[in-house]
Amino acid sequence: MLGSGEHAEPLRAMVVSGNYFDVLGADTALGRTFVPEEGRTPGAHPVAVLSYVFWQRRFASDPAMVGSTVQLNGHAFTVVGVASPDFTGTDRSGSGSLDSSD
Repeated sequence: MLGSGEHAEPLRAMVVSGNYFDVLGADTALGRTFVPEEGRTPGAHPVAVLSYVFWQRRFASDPAMVGSTVQLNGHAFTVVGVASPDFTGTDRSGSGSLDSSD
């Protein structure tokens, strides 16, 4: 769930390793991907990289989202980046979005 209370909305998300983007050779459109320190202590400082499509739809392509905090399943995550438009990850549904409306 993204958000909390009556403004919460269902969201598909993936929990991935710190080298996920590096292994797939993926870049960001904005911000960065994960750094090794972020994966060493689970839950210490949770961060997120948004899909490009989700960032466009949900946040109107607002560049200020990088550095902002979002609530996912009741936990605060700092948005560190937005994936490049052509990055669809390892999801074979073809949507390329973490938005549940796809």
